[in-house]
Amino acid sequence: MHWPDTGLPFVQTSPAIASYEAALTYPGLGLFEATNLSVGRGTPDAFQMIGAPWLRAGDTVSQLNALALRGVIAASEVFTPTMAPFAGQRCAAVRWLVTDAKSFRPVRAGLHLLASVMALHPETFDWANYPTAANPTGAGHFEHLVGQADIREILAANPADLGDRVRAWTTVPGWAARVKDFLLYE
Repeated sequence: MHWPDTGLPFVQTSPAIASYEAALTYPGLGLFEATNLSVGRGTPDAFQMIGAPWLRAGDTVSQLNALALRGVIAASEVFTPTMAPFAGQRCAAVRWLVTDAKSFRPVRAGLHLLASVMALHPETFDWANYPTAANPTGAGHFEHLVGQADIREILAANPADLGDRVRAWTTVPGWAARVKDFLLYE
């Protein structure tokens, strides 16, 4: 069951997660907080899109949509965030439009989007530190988010088998059986 199925109003989980759609896309687009792109903070649609003044959004959208990822399509648009990075600057953006929430895999889609942005923008894309209470320097933020040390380098290399690698990184064999005893509902 997804939130809209409840018929209840969405309650913000944080100031930047203002809608069900943002909560749905956050696990994939939140990875971009470890980069020099904006995740739309300071707009009503934070974590539903990523952008930068230098982003070639149309090319990025074309690459991502060519992958035919389940449950999501990408669209290009423009936004102006009120928070860093790029506060007050017009940013070309890639927005995710979730077409089927039950088949959508946000982390898988996020890793593919990240690889596309890196491949299309080698001179402008960069990793960024993101200081938090748990990680005051912000160093290695991407590795903390994704939970594996070597993914950054593999994405940069953009190998031919990237789709298979992303699938392997994001597949959890036996998950249903492992959590069955802890579920409150069928």
